Amino acid sequence: ILGLRYRLAEWQAESPEDGPAFPERAEAVRSELRRIAEALRGTVRDLRPAGPAPEGLSAALAGAAARLEEEFPGRLPPVTLDIPLSLRLPLPAELCLFRAAKEALRNVARHADARLVAVRVEEGGGRVALTVEDDGRGFAPPERLGDLARGAHYGLAGLEERVASLGGALAVASRPGVGTRLTVTLPITTQEEPDG
Repeated sequence: ILGLRYRLAEWQAESPEDGPAFPERAEAVRSELRRIAEALRGTVRDLRPAGPAPEGLSAALAGAAARLEEEFPGRLPPVTLDIPLSLRLPLPAELCLFRAAKEALRNVARHADARLVAVRVEEGGGRVALTVEDDGRGFAPPERLGDLARGAHYGLAGLEERVASLGGALAVASRPGVGTRLTVTLPITTQEEPDG
């Protein structure tokens, strides 16, 4: 992808005889390639096994929020964490909640233009629930989150698959101008890591 970007830049500089449309088209392609390269970097970053540390989900999410603040300077509002420090979950559930919260926080930084964001985890009745809520611009979520993948928005669609593989449920409540609330509910009896 980087090679194509550089080659396009060379063509753009060497081809004034192609008229004014070529530089504009080349710049549009270069811009799209930059966007694809950034998306791939994010995907590779997310594939790393980084997850909850031995000190627990709360500490891991505090660290993830700090890294996202560096990645998106000025775009992620202060994150309020309400997670019991003593909470210990089976690793697959803890990793799923970590990734869900991280994806939600990344979406807040990218899209929400929020002033506040809160992450809360509650446990009881053999289940654990993660809620990430912001006061940002909100959006109109599709009826099926999997439909987001058709528009090249894979984060929530992939998260829904991971949550379902653990017997859980993902819900997104939002509307334009109101903010967004993402809730993941998992059984805490899951002991095996899902494939994929």
